Amino acid sequence: MTTHDDSNVDREAILARRALFISAALATLSCGPGRGTEAPVEPRPVDDPPRPKPVDPPPPNADAPPPAVDAPLEHTLDLDRLPAWSVVVGRAPPRDVPPGLPPADAEALTRLADEVGPLYDRLERLWSEVPRICALSEADCEAAWEAFARELALVDTGVGGLMPLCGFSDTARTILVQRTGFHNRFLREQVAWLREAVTHGFEQRGPQAVAAFSVLGNSVAVGMPCLSCIGTAGMVVSSVAVPFGAMSTMVESSGPRDIVHLLAQELLRRPDVVLEIRGHGDASEGAAAEQLAGARAEAVKGELVALGVDAARLVVQTYGSRLAVDTAQTEAGRSHNRRVDFEVQR
Repeated sequence: MTTHDDSNVDREAILARRALFISAALATLSCGPGRGTEAPVEPRPVDDPPRPKPVDPPPPNADAPPPAVDAPLEHTLDLDRLPAWSVVVGRAPPRDVPPGLPPADAEALTRLADEVGPLYDRLERLWSEVPRICALSEADCEAAWEAFARELALVDTGVGGLMPLCGFSDTARTILVQRTGFHNRFLREQVAWLREAVTHGFEQRGPQAVAAFSVLGNSVAVGMPCLSCIGTAGMVVSSVAVPFGAMSTMVESSGPRDIVHLLAQELLRRPDVVLEIRGHGDASEGAAAEQLAGARAEAVKGELVALGVDAARLVVQTYGSRLAVDTAQTEAGRSHNRRVDFEVQR
C-alpha cells in the first residue's frame, strides 16, 4: 500500500503557489515589448546547493540604544478609558521620507504621506471627540453622534482606498507597497476599535440608544480584487521580503530560504532580469543596523549565487534602519523592518 506524507504534500502545494505568484509578478515587472519569449534556462538543482559562508554579525555596539520595550495597550471598550491618541499613534508605521533615497522611492513615499496624512488627522479628531460628546442617553445628542458615525465611515472608506482594488501597477516601488500595507492594517485596526467601543457604549444604554446610532454600521463596502489582476500587477514581488532575527544575518532554513529558492528558480528562467537586493535593519540595532543590513543583503545574494544566479545580475544596496515599513515600538513591527527585499531594475 502506498502512503503519502500530508505535510510534504501541503508544503509542496504552498511552494507551487508561491512560485506562481513570484513568476507572474517578475514577468510583469521586468518584461518590456518583445521580452518573455526566451527559452527557459534550466535551473540548477536546489535540493542541496553549496552553502555560502555565513556572514559574521558585527560586534555589540555599546552606544546602541536599548531595544524598545513593548508596552501593550489595553483594548478597552470603555469610552472613558480609551488611551490618548498620542499613545496609539506612536505605534503607527512611519510616514517620513528619509534623505538620500533614490528619486523614485522619495517621490512614492511623499505621495503616500500626503495620502495617509488626512486619514490620520481625521481619525485623531474623532478619537479626541469621544469624551467631549454629550451623554449618550440624551436625545438631543443623536445628531452629533450620527455625524460622528458618518465621519468614521468616511475614514474607513478612505483607508480601503489605500489598496487599489486590482493591486498596484507594475511601476509600484517596493517600499510603497510595503508601507501602504502596514498603514492600511494599522488604520483599519483603530477604526474597528473605535467603532466597537462606541457601539458597546450604546449597547449599555439599551435598544433605543443603539437605534439612534445605527448609521455607524453603514460604512461603504470595498470590493474584492478582480481575478483579472492576477499576473498583471507588480504587487507580489514588491511584497516579498526575507525576514531576519534580531542582530542576525543568517537566512533561516525554513520559510525564508524557501523564498530565496523560488526567487532563484524564477531568475534562472528570466535571464533578462537584474535584481536590486535591499538590506534593512531595525532602529533597536542602533549604529550596527547599517552593517547588519549590508550583511543580510550579502547573505541573500550569496544564497542566490549558490543556486546558480549570475552575481552580475544582483545589485546590493544597504539602507540600515532608514527605510522602516512598520513601527519600532513593538517586536512585531521591528521584525517587519529587519528584512531583505527586492526591486527589479529597469
